[in-house]
Amino acid sequence: MSTQGKKKEQSYVYVEESKGTSTSILDIFKAEGQKSVFKKSSKQVQKEIYGVGGLVSYPYNPDNFLILNESNSVFASCVKQIAKDVAGLGWKLVLKEGKKENETEREKIQGLLDRPNPHDSLRTILNELLIDWGIIGWWGLEVVRDAKGEIAELYHTPAHTFKIHKEKKKFFQKRGMKEVWFKSFGEEENISAKDGKKGERSQNKNLQDTFLPLPKARWDLKRFCRLQYRLLNQ
Repeated sequence: MSTQGKKKEQSYVYVEESKGTSTSILDIFKAEGQKSVFKKSSKQVQKEIYGVGGLVSYPYNPDNFLILNESNSVFASCVKQIAKDVAGLGWKLVLKEGKKENETEREKIQGLLDRPNPHDSLRTILNELLIDWGIIGWWGLEVVRDAKGEIAELYHTPAHTFKIHKEKKKFFQKRGMKEVWFKSFGEEENISAKDGKKGERSQNKNLQDTFLPLPKARWDLKRFCRLQYRLLNQ
């Protein structure tokens, strides 16, 4: 049977207006580029990602990953080997291309990296950061400044002990019954180490955390020192 000359059948839906007249709902959408008159909005209850004090909730309990690391020797071995491969091969400073050598600046960063704190070597700190990344998924580095505001020491901060605030300008750490707040690295305004409120001295401590992929962990050290050199693995 030939269908030539026949008009294509079209379905219509009608809505009743308050005045009692019927209007095709398709007429509403005839104007080119006109937006839908229906408001699209999900009625589902949104997941609460912020906890007490505006702290970002953990997506998973970090303690579970620590248990996994302790109970699964294969997983633990993989994490340690990756950390060793990245942090355990040594390092050197290389002047960035196009920059002029500054001996004073080089000695400053070299001294910091040779002795980042009285107890740990740079290799040890990097190894701990990378193990945290492999087990928990992020890592933390505490940056301590001296009375002049210059970076004096670096410390590993266990990843399972701290949370970031929703504004991403401060961090909260809890170990047992002890609690302390840190401001994010680079933030000018001081906060209280006791309650995280602005305008109070924070004991010259900053916490820098990162969610970057594993290999980039070592590159972030140059940002802490604000120098013209690159940190390379040998």
